[in-house]
Amino acid sequence: MKYKLTLLLFFSCFIGFNCLAQQKFEDIIHLKDGGKVRGLITKRGPNEQIAIETVGKNVFVFQKDQISHVSREDLSSSERKERKSKSTKQAGTTSISFDSESRTGFMNITEAGVLLGNSVNGEEAHLSLQSVNGYKFNDYFSVGLGLGVDMFEDGNVFPVFLDVRGYLMGAKVVSPYVYGNVGYGFTSADKIQNYTDSQRGGIVYGAGVGMQVYKSSNLSWVWSVGYKQQSTFAEYTDINGGTHERTLNLQRLVIKTGIQF
Repeated sequence: MKYKLTLLLFFSCFIGFNCLAQQKFEDIIHLKDGGKVRGLITKRGPNEQIAIETVGKNVFVFQKDQISHVSREDLSSSERKERKSKSTKQAGTTSISFDSESRTGFMNITEAGVLLGNSVNGEEAHLSLQSVNGYKFNDYFSVGLGLGVDMFEDGNVFPVFLDVRGYLMGAKVVSPYVYGNVGYGFTSADKIQNYTDSQRGGIVYGAGVGMQVYKSSNLSWVWSVGYKQQSTFAEYTDINGGTHERTLNLQRLVIKTGIQF
């Protein structure tokens, strides 16, 4: 129980740290007359209306024919203070295309899923959690560093991995994507399979396909299905008392869902 509480605290701190990092950017509406409005895009109306909330807690809504494009900008601490003293430009009502926004910058992907055993080992489904902090370089490509936990019956594995994603439809509201990752999985116990005397971690890698659906400019829902293999090294004793080491490859189908922000 104590171990599980420590694990949950670890994930809460990791995600919380990223949430603080996410506040270091602002959305920018570029108007056709040359003006700019800076803040956080908060709402889209039923007629594709877009609302932006400024630092001063003022909310403005803009018409599509007034807008050139929408972008996002990363800010330093000094720049964020400077924005507070600047005024924003107010306009009227109506729409902007959701697909026209460029969604780049720092991001977090937090997912939960299940690991399904293959036909050989016949194991039941196990819980898998992961959180990726990364950077989206453009509408089609992102790279991040991920931490996770795979909760096998006899012990947990903690993968640390590089995550790479390609978004096939770019800035569209709904976009399929492909992903791949590679890293190292650390074991939390002496063994994660009953017939071994001891066990240590090894290389982990995976790949798959998924779908991303934006719910707002800063938040999207993601789900995916893929393949994952975790290699571990196990020691066991034979009936004659001899000690041997062999590689155990934990091959799993992984189904995940979560949020990206």
